[in-house]
Amino acid sequence: MQLKTTEPTAFKFSTDQASQLAPDQKVFVARGDVFQIHSFEPTDNGHLRVVLLTPLLGRHEWIVFGRHVEVDGKPVEAIAPKSRQINQAGLSLIKEFEGCRLAAYKCPAGVPTIGYGSTKGVKMGMTITQTEAEALLRADLERFERAVERLVNVKLTGNQFAALVSFAFNVGVGALERSTLLRLLNQKQYQSAADQFRAWNKAGGRILPGLVRRRNAERELFLKD
Repeated sequence: MQLKTTEPTAFKFSTDQASQLAPDQKVFVARGDVFQIHSFEPTDNGHLRVVLLTPLLGRHEWIVFGRHVEVDGKPVEAIAPKSRQINQAGLSLIKEFEGCRLAAYKCPAGVPTIGYGSTKGVKMGMTITQTEAEALLRADLERFERAVERLVNVKLTGNQFAALVSFAFNVGVGALERSTLLRLLNQKQYQSAADQFRAWNKAGGRILPGLVRRRNAERELFLKD
């Protein structure tokens, strides 16, 4: 397979921005450069993990931004496998608990936010339509859908997958990855994993009624046929 750069970009050992990485963690390549690759797979945030066969860079796994490259002459989005998507029940659950605001506001952490909790590129004073809010939510969810697919090693029903995406969307991918919930699930202890949802009902050391309701809803969805 051949990978060709369509924009000047960087090959990296991390999904972090190139400006944040040490010189030995990145290499800049020009537009139109062609590389032989052994394989590639999508990662979070529109990146690819590619194994290069080019002597200049050696046989290493590199992270590249999918929008800046083509594989065998095709845009990455045309050939990369799509992640599994949350079902309507999970989407409705997230919408219910996140709420939607069509004018930018600052979340408790002081970050400009809009729609169903979207923050990327948001500035105070911005307004959007309901349709735009739905599109932003769908784009935000892709990262969590991919994370659940990557972290879970057992079979999931549509409702189980949706409950886990909602959970990760709320607490973060890192929290899911470190959780007893995930460990039990990957041991095929589905009921015990479901019961772990209820443990995640605190913020700032306090039990919050809203989180209690959300965790119960996610648990019920996880256990629903």
